[in-house]
Amino acid sequence: MALKLNYCVPQDCDCKSVSFSDTTGVFNASTNPTGYGGINPLTSNIISSTITFFLPNETQGIVFSFIISNNVIIDATRTDVYGNIVNVLADLPSTVFPFFNFAFDSPLLYGTTAQADLLDGAWKVTYEIQTTSQTYSYSGWVYLICQIKKCKEETIVGFTKGNILRSSAIDVSLNFDSLINAVGLNNPTSVNNIVEILQSICTTCKTC
Repeated sequence: MALKLNYCVPQDCDCKSVSFSDTTGVFNASTNPTGYGGINPLTSNIISSTITFFLPNETQGIVFSFIISNNVIIDATRTDVYGNIVNVLADLPSTVFPFFNFAFDSPLLYGTTAQADLLDGAWKVTYEIQTTSQTYSYSGWVYLICQIKKCKEETIVGFTKGNILRSSAIDVSLNFDSLINAVGLNNPTSVNNIVEILQSICTTCKTC
C-alpha cells in the first residue's frame, strides 16, 4: 500500500499553542503498511513539507514551508493570509523531521511578539510532504476549545459563589455539552456555530 500521512495536533493547556506530531509511523507489512519505509518512501527521502493552518471560518491559510535534507529542516518560511513571507527557521522549536511535539505557539503562527490564546473553533490542518517524484497530503480538522472550557469552569465557580445567574450557568453547560457532541461527530460547522454562541454568553456574563 502507498504511504498515507497522519498527524496529531493536541492543544496545550495554556491555550497558547498546539503541538504537531507526524503519526504516520514506520512501515510494517502487517500492522502499518502505509508507514514510512519498506515499499514506501523513507523519511530520509523527504525533501520538503508544508503545514497549512486554516483558522475557524477562514478560507485562506497560514502556510509553513520546510526544506528538508536527511531528516533535518534546513530552511523554513511562514506565509500569512495576506501573502507575506517571513523566514522562521530561527524560531522553530526543532529542526528534526519527522515532526514530533512540534510546538506552534501564537508568535510562530500569527507572527506576533507576545503570547496570546489561539482562537477557539474548528481549524483545518493540511499536511503535505514531497519526495523527488511524489507528493503526499492529508487534511483534517483540529478542534480548539481551550478558552470555552475555561469559561465553563469559571461559570461553575461563579454560580457556586452566587456571582453567575442559574440561567447563564445552564446555558453554558448545555451548549458546552452540544459542543463536545459536535466535536465527537467531527462536524466543524456545528463546532464553530456553538463556539460563537458560547463566546457571546461568556462575554455577556463575564466568565471568560
